[in-house]
Parts: sequence; structure tokens; C-alpha cells
Amino acid sequence: MNKRLFVYFAFAVCSSANAALVTIDFSGPHHQDIITDQFPGVSISLLGSAPIPGPRAWILNDNQGNPVNVLGATGNAITPSAGPVGEVEPPFYDIQFSLAKQVDFFKIQVLDAEEAVTANAYLGNTLVESVKQGTFLGFHSGSVFNGPVYGITLGFINGPIHFDRVVIDLIENDGPELYDNVSFNTLTVVPEPSPTAFLIGAILVLLITQLPWFRGSQRRYVWSQLWSRA
Repeated sequence: MNKRLFVYFAFAVCSSANAALVTIDFSGPHHQDIITDQFPGVSISLLGSAPIPGPRAWILNDNQGNPVNVLGATGNAITPSAGPVGEVEPPFYDIQFSLAKQVDFFKIQVLDAEEAVTANAYLGNTLVESVKQGTFLGFHSGSVFNGPVYGITLGFINGPIHFDRVVIDLIENDGPELYDNVSFNTLTVVPEPSPTAFLIGAILVLLITQLPWFRGSQRRYVWSQLWSRA
């Protein structure tokens, strides 16, 4: 078995990709903190000359301060509102998620999504996928958060589309106002080896097959096979 592994090792110069699924529920920051780069693997910003660099954290509580579960969204969400502190009101700015590495999957939950919203995935400056509104998850009724909830998904895990930036395109005067439960699947691509690496691998295989112990093991294997067939 060990001898066979040596041969396999000689060919272990092929390209590969490792993936890691990251989930962010925006827990940690305080209510109304500005969210930019607090979470690993992504930098979040507001576009369109917004007066603040990123969206604000917004705690999901009712009017009495009790925690609210909005179809799986709890704790903090984020709002693209740049209005006065303590208010979620227009104008609302597009949200950009700049990913540290390429991904093949991105998902976000849109709360109180009564307005149109579109998620655009880019590789560099090239648009690779666009999804409008997404999938209806249900209707939440409450004293504060009252309206339809959608989930928008771009790409899929192990899919062919790779991207490194997502822009949530919303309506400046309307919203939607709140977003939560972001997840993305990060890819770490190992570059393909050069022809020299393949040549070295082939030479290693050739040398291993010429070693006395390897050739002797092969002869014993052939004789044992012949003996078993007799």
C-alpha cells in the first residue's frame, strides 16, 4: 500500500480548489454601529456617495424591546439607511459586498421586502449573474417588521459561476430597509502547475518504478496472480 502511495504522490501536482462556507448573522456589533469590515472574508459598503461608509446594524426588537424572529432573522440585521441615528428612513443606498476571495455562492435574506430589489454578482467589473427579488419565504406580521420576506441566491456551491463582488440594488426612496443572514462559499484556487512540474512528476514515477523493491513487488504480484488463476 505504501509503495502505491509513493506513485500517487508523484502525480499530486494537479490543480485543486478548497471551499469554505461562511455565514454572517451580524451578531456582535452594537445597535446602530456602522458595518464595514468587522466580519472576515468580506468588506461591506454603501454606494452612491452615501454620507456613511457602510450600513448600520439594526437590532430586531419590537416596540417593547422584545426580540423578534423574522422568519429566521434574529438579533441584528443591517440597514442601508443613512438617515438620522435611531431612524430607518430614506434615502437608502445600494449595498456592496466586496469579497476577499472568489465565491461560487452568495445568499442574503431581505426583510420587509415590499419594494423591488436586485442582487448583482460581478467578477471584477463583469456582471456574471443578476437575480431580482429572489424567493418568497413568507410574510411576517408584527408591530415593527411587517411585510414579505425574500431570500436572494446567486450561484450555487460547486457551480461554474465565480464572482468576487455583490451589489444589492434597491430603490433609494423606498428600500427594502433591512437585510440579514448573509452566507457565501469562498474558493481557494491553487494555480495549475507548469509543464516543468508535470515533467518532474513523470520523472519521479519513472525513478520509482525502476527501484529494486518496486520491481520486485510487481514481479511477486504478477506471479501471485498467475498462481491464483492456475
